[in-house]
Amino acid sequence: MRAVEATGTIDRQGHLLLDHPFDVDISGRVREIVLFADPIQENDPDDTPIEEVKASLKGLFSKLRQDKLDQFLKCGTESMPSNIPSK
Repeated sequence: MRAVEATGTIDRQGHLLLDHPFDVDISGRVREIVLFADPIQENDPDDTPIEEVKASLKGLFSKLRQDKLDQFLKCGTESMPSNIPSK
């Protein structure tokens, strides 16, 4: 069995209307799995605006980079011979 994903609408008579026809070479009976969109809940944790998510990720990555740099610098100074001045 081969799966093809498509979007569409179910009309008031219960007919499935596809947004675009399938680009396949075969015809015949099929099985469908229909996923209905859930109503949006007021406190849905997944409705954070994209720009807010991007800003949060940029801040996190910046902090991770700085932490890694700090660790690197700390390791570098600990392994230096005592006669070489550290920054």
